[in-house]
Amino acid sequence: MINETFIFPQMYFIRGYVYQMSAWAMAVYYKGMTPRETGDLTLEMAQSGDQIVLRKSRLINTQRVA
Repeated sequence: MINETFIFPQMYFIRGYVYQMSAWAMAVYYKGMTPRETGDLTLEMAQSGDQIVLRKSRLINTQRVA
């Protein structure tokens, strides 16, 4: 018999992560979040990845004119 945990450890990590996120989403749905919690979560998510710096001096029109 093949031990799936040994062969696919990433799959079990992802399943656990999805389970935790689902539990968190259900708790937020039923209990809600305070404005402070919402703001803190928004800032943390915005600052957690790559950020694009948009300069006001260089606005580029991406729409083509026929």
